Amino acid sequence: MHGVAVRTRLLAPLGVLAAVAGIVLIPSGGATGAPNAVPPGWPPTVSTANPNWMPAAAGNPRRAMPSLHITTWNENGATKRRQLLSHSDHRDGSADDPGTPTLDHKSMRLLWRDGDGEAWHVARRKVNGQIDWSTALHDTEPGASSSFANVHETADGTLIAISSHLRKKPDGRWVAIRWESTDHGISWTLSESAMTFGKGVTPGIVYQGLSLAPDGRTLLAPMYYRNEGTYMRWAQSVIASTDLGRTWAVRGVAAPASPWCPGLDKVAGAVVRDWNGFTEATVAATKDGRLVNVSRCDQFFLSAHTSPREHVRSYLYRSHSADGGATWSKPVPLDVPNTAPGTAGLPSYGVSPKLVRLGGDSLMLAFGRPGNTLAFNHSGNGDEWWTLEGWPKSKRWDNAPIVPAGDDGIAPEGRLWSHHGSSGYLGVGKLSPFQFMVVGDNCQADWGCTQYPPPPGSRFPHGTGYLLWNLLVSYVPR
Repeated sequence: MHGVAVRTRLLAPLGVLAAVAGIVLIPSGGATGAPNAVPPGWPPTVSTANPNWMPAAAGNPRRAMPSLHITTWNENGATKRRQLLSHSDHRDGSADDPGTPTLDHKSMRLLWRDGDGEAWHVARRKVNGQIDWSTALHDTEPGASSSFANVHETADGTLIAISSHLRKKPDGRWVAIRWESTDHGISWTLSESAMTFGKGVTPGIVYQGLSLAPDGRTLLAPMYYRNEGTYMRWAQSVIASTDLGRTWAVRGVAAPASPWCPGLDKVAGAVVRDWNGFTEATVAATKDGRLVNVSRCDQFFLSAHTSPREHVRSYLYRSHSADGGATWSKPVPLDVPNTAPGTAGLPSYGVSPKLVRLGGDSLMLAFGRPGNTLAFNHSGNGDEWWTLEGWPKSKRWDNAPIVPAGDDGIAPEGRLWSHHGSSGYLGVGKLSPFQFMVVGDNCQADWGCTQYPPPPGSRFPHGTGYLLWNLLVSYVPR
């Protein structure tokens, strides 16, 4: 099925304001009659982001880098729906940072509610089958995870989640924290999840998402790692579990370590650094029975605008596997039309990619930095036929600072100013096979808006406050 349309819809159970803004999505190309030609009726429309979904609060000043899962079930003949949200209280990616003043000195909080407009509740821990109502889940395992990004829902409604950060036991074993909920996210039983790696491997982070392999039984998750003898030269692997996340082993390497992000050694200013490498990734099954992996790759550059300065840029690459993740094609640039850098043959900028399977055998990719972007793949195979939400900046949630002309565009901490503001980390929750909610932030948790003030005369389009916004999209097959 190739013909699709996307539109916004007001969902009464959620009470989400989703006024149609007439925003145009721009097709990626694809000649008429091609296997995945742009369908009749394209482009669709999508709503304006709602900035009041979760405003900042005095008792919880940081709201950033969200993850979202929406669970739906039937209870006594009625459809129930619950939102499960995590957001960080910490500096960038730090799961356990005692030097950071965070709420309760914890890195992540998991909240739930039964619809927009309802009160948020803190998830609790279940011990010996009993809910401990006096202790929040994030108080029991500080530093166990920086987000609730790795979650799987079984056919009977059980929720399984794996912490993104791993711990090394005194005996040398690596473990994650495994969470399991049988009450749709209100309470969670915690246990250790054993991780098995080859010799000489130091794991990084499991991020982001748990997906089901084409066999319908194996859980897959992306995990980046480094080999002994390197500092931060990351490679991207796929780990697998056949027992609902109790044990994990490496299935294959989707993006091997390299001194360069592929193809960027020919780009002026690119330099070899031990920080170059593949980190955040997402994996999904495709319509044709393969797997597609989309990975972030960080590459250092030397700017010669006024005086040489190093800075990092993050790009997106994709690869495919036809054998369940054991072997992978070479990573190639993921070039989404109308996204920066926009040069033929170069990958799009991006961090925190997240693939979502939609109804009608299609795929959606959420990513950010600069700004926040959604892209669609009609074929469902994760190939080159991506399409892009071509939102004008007046409608798209893009809080990058507008800096004066003549500035070299590089912040003191080594990122482009255009990559500041929003973190670019998006949470996506499926309301149905054809409806989903996207949540994002206004400012990254530390360096995004306030820690490194932009040059005099600059301004942030949406200010420097911490808040979460949401967006509602309906994806309707034709």
